Amino acid sequence: MFGVASEVVASWSPLAVFLRLLLATITGIIIGAEREIHNKDAGMKTHVLVCVGAALCMIVSQYIQERGLGNLDMSRIGAQVVSGVGFLGVGTIIVTGTNEVRGLTTAAGLWASACIGLAAGIGFLDGTVLALCFVLFTFVILRRIDARMHLANYEFDLYVELETNRSVKHLLHFLRKIGANYSNLRIKKSAAEGDGPLVTMHIDLDAKGDLIRQAVVEEVDSLDYVYYTEDY
Repeated sequence: MFGVASEVVASWSPLAVFLRLLLATITGIIIGAEREIHNKDAGMKTHVLVCVGAALCMIVSQYIQERGLGNLDMSRIGAQVVSGVGFLGVGTIIVTGTNEVRGLTTAAGLWASACIGLAAGIGFLDGTVLALCFVLFTFVILRRIDARMHLANYEFDLYVELETNRSVKHLLHFLRKIGANYSNLRIKKSAAEGDGPLVTMHIDLDAKGDLIRQAVVEEVDSLDYVYYTEDY
């Protein structure tokens, strides 16, 4: 795909090592910048370190083989990187107070960065650039498609902070009135003294009806006895 550049990067020389690490750094910066723009926990520095570290592992593997320093299967160190980077991903995944899991995409992005770093470290220029393009496509284009699908869902979970205990009854009456079916109702006492209950429930809208997810959330949020509303 890139002709001479691919041959130079795939060769074994100080220049090739420099270009591989540079390629891994640029890849980490691009992916990390996209995450940082959207205020995610793992930004440019994290992605660059993961990508460069993975690249260096592959370079070290090839170095040992080129110098004849030992009988090493080059894939072994790379395999350890792919599995070992999981501890970073776990650190970015959190479960919120509304039982919503967040950070999965960031964790997957870190894992993908490590894999791309392995490709850069072995000098596979075509694979590195193509994989980077597909990762950016996932983060930029598919994120927008996913957001639109998210708003069009007829089933979702709703988290509501209410004024008083009586507000729960009023809220359920309102949902029945507009034709929104609910299930898995859970009521928790607020940790803050003087605040009302915290309610979570599963909402199921009639796909053939006129109710829209965003409209339902906005109507619930506009109720006088509702402090805060979130759908997920």
